[in-house]
Amino acid sequence: MIRKIFVLFLALLFISTFSFGQSLVNVEGEKTLYLGENLINNCEVSFNPLAWSYGEGYITRFDDSEKSAFVFKIETKQGRDYFFGVEQDEGTLTNAFHVNIGNGRAADPYNLTKEMSLLLRGDGGFLNIIPVSGKAFKLSNLRFCEISDTITPYSVSISQNSISIGITQSSVGGKWNVAIGDNTTMASNLNATRSIAVGHNALTNLESGIQNLGIGTFALHELKYGERNMGLGPDAMYRTKYGYDNVAIGRGTLANEELSQQDVTLERNVAIGNFAMLMNTEDTHDAVAIGYRANMKSGNQSVSIGNMAGRDGGENNVLIGFNAGVLNHSNGNVAIGYRALRGEFAQGDGNIVIGASADLVPASGQTNNAISIGTGTKAMTGSIAIGAGTSNTKENQVMLGGSNTEETVVYGNLIVCGADGIERTIQFNQDGTVSWKHVDNLSSIRYTSKSSDNSRHSIYDLQGIAVHKITKPGYYIIDGVKMYVNPTRDN
Repeated sequence: MIRKIFVLFLALLFISTFSFGQSLVNVEGEKTLYLGENLINNCEVSFNPLAWSYGEGYITRFDDSEKSAFVFKIETKQGRDYFFGVEQDEGTLTNAFHVNIGNGRAADPYNLTKEMSLLLRGDGGFLNIIPVSGKAFKLSNLRFCEISDTITPYSVSISQNSISIGITQSSVGGKWNVAIGDNTTMASNLNATRSIAVGHNALTNLESGIQNLGIGTFALHELKYGERNMGLGPDAMYRTKYGYDNVAIGRGTLANEELSQQDVTLERNVAIGNFAMLMNTEDTHDAVAIGYRANMKSGNQSVSIGNMAGRDGGENNVLIGFNAGVLNHSNGNVAIGYRALRGEFAQGDGNIVIGASADLVPASGQTNNAISIGTGTKAMTGSIAIGAGTSNTKENQVMLGGSNTEETVVYGNLIVCGADGIERTIQFNQDGTVSWKHVDNLSSIRYTSKSSDNSRHSIYDLQGIAVHKITKPGYYIIDGVKMYVNPTRDN
């Protein structure tokens, strides 16, 4: 296995050398930058004294709960690049802080040594040191200088420890990166670290971030800032500008095809299959789409598994099966089965649909909170339809079994809640009689047959004691329950 990997690496190196006219370039740390004066000298600072101290050239953070930044009130110039350098006390050496300017994305200067540096781009705001862990640390020898376009008395050599193959231009601020392609590959890197780009225009616009992987032409092409994103395949996460913890595998996955919506942010999404979650017109988070064009319009917090499952979006849905929920764009639905909840003739929220071609009864308005279980079943708002081919005939109805159902078996006592809101238990006794009791009143009553001359109807309790003698039809209060009794017929 090791031999095969080594041979593959040599082949890749050979191809890149002759294809691009370049040899392997290992950028080790000889990049020289010319700098202006140290802007930290004599500048104003702002910090919370409960969390920070500053004096004699040292910045010390000693509180592990207060998250405010240490601010150097230096007004940076819009679009200009700046060098930031610092030494961290070896006794507190850890990736304990990030650095940013104004509203810019924070960058991680940590490089396993006490001497750290990175490049930042000005936006008119101040320089900030931002704690990212609860650990105390001490900093010294801080430098913050504008990078000069001409030779100056001040210069610095920065270490990148990055590898590039076939790249004619390399970024100056990042470290621990790998770029394989042409001069469009990872071409804009300012201070991004631990990232890999393979292919023409892969990670072209990445300026800042950590641990991004883009393999394929235009993979993560527009990503400006991102953390822990993986894009494998042509155009994977193509137009996503900001992303965190996303996985996109397949052509055009999480690609944001809408040209007018490039500033969306994607977080914690998984898209596997060509064009899965293709059209991210809004910020999208916590979605899973597996299958060709699954969840193509990218509903938040949804799970879509199957060819075109959940294609038209909707949030908080679980859609599993070929074309499950393909045309449905509503929210909070569960659909499992071939073409379940297809959504061609009805839309709605909070529905549960299980079975091949199970759906909702066609309606001009919303159908909500319906349950449809069985092949070809169709439910209406607030209704339940169970059994192959069963369809509700009105809202808030329960239908159990289809037209071919011959027998329904129910075990145990049956509790019924009538229109009056009172629960009653119906009991089928061994002697063939039926008794019921008011659930809130445990005294039970039993119906008996009418008298021989049809003159009265007697009601006995379970001990055989007559509790009511009724001689004419009407409403009676029996065991605290108002009910209609006709003595001339069995009840």
